[in-house]
Amino acid sequence: MGRPSISVERRKTILDAFERCVLRLGLTETSLDDVAEETGLPRSVVRYFVGNRDDMVALLIDRMIERVEFSVVERFAERAEPSADTLVTLLFDDVMGDLQINQIAAELWHVSLRNAAVGKRLHDIYSRLVDELAEKIAKLDGTRRKAQCRMTAYTVVALALGTTNLSAFGVLPKGVAEARKAALVLLEAS
Repeated sequence: MGRPSISVERRKTILDAFERCVLRLGLTETSLDDVAEETGLPRSVVRYFVGNRDDMVALLIDRMIERVEFSVVERFAERAEPSADTLVTLLFDDVMGDLQINQIAAELWHVSLRNAAVGKRLHDIYSRLVDELAEKIAKLDGTRRKAQCRMTAYTVVALALGTTNLSAFGVLPKGVAEARKAALVLLEAS
């Protein structure tokens, strides 16, 4: 396989720098100048390869989606038939356990209050996660109706998301194991 084009490499370098800036400064405080300084590239080069700040935010969201999708695909590729335990591990460890993604998502939630396009993208990410999980739940128990699978998936995602966020604030740090058990019970319930 050949070497990636300079355009692909530059875009990756710039997006990596954008992520570092967002993690350090916050999304609303990160400017194109900050990203340019972080990369050591002129601002005009940053704009050439990724566009304006809104374009960078959209690319950052795309990156988050790719990471979550990769985690989901990789985890389920390991097992022919997903188990409830695999689903809980996937949600709590692989998807919600990525602290960098969680911090960036928190920044995006804040921005989504004022930016409908960002809000729509976040809605799409979490809806897709719920839909994917509902599909896996349906495979675990073929007797559940689609609406039941979706509600269970929503509840388990909300539990994993809430536990992750509250743990970041030091609320119930020992409660993660209990939340995982509760998610497992929900997935195994018929």
